[in-house]
Amino acid sequence: MGTWSRSGLNSDTCTSGDLGGNGTCIVLFPNLKRSVKSVSFTVASVTMAGKTYVAASNHDPDGDSNGTTIKVSRP
Repeated sequence: MGTWSRSGLNSDTCTSGDLGGNGTCIVLFPNLKRSVKSVSFTVASVTMAGKTYVAASNHDPDGDSNGTTIKVSRP
């Protein structure tokens, strides 16, 4: 669960691996105006059976975010 930087982007959930590989998530926003060059997503919580989410442990091995918020640019 999380929040997008722009209003109107209602998807706040994604199951890892949906439409992509392990650890990836694809979310489509067909109504996003072409003039919007990028949006950001901030993770609020993560769920997995038998596990507890610890926000302080967020990290990003490939370095394209701070592990909590990622900027997604239009291709």
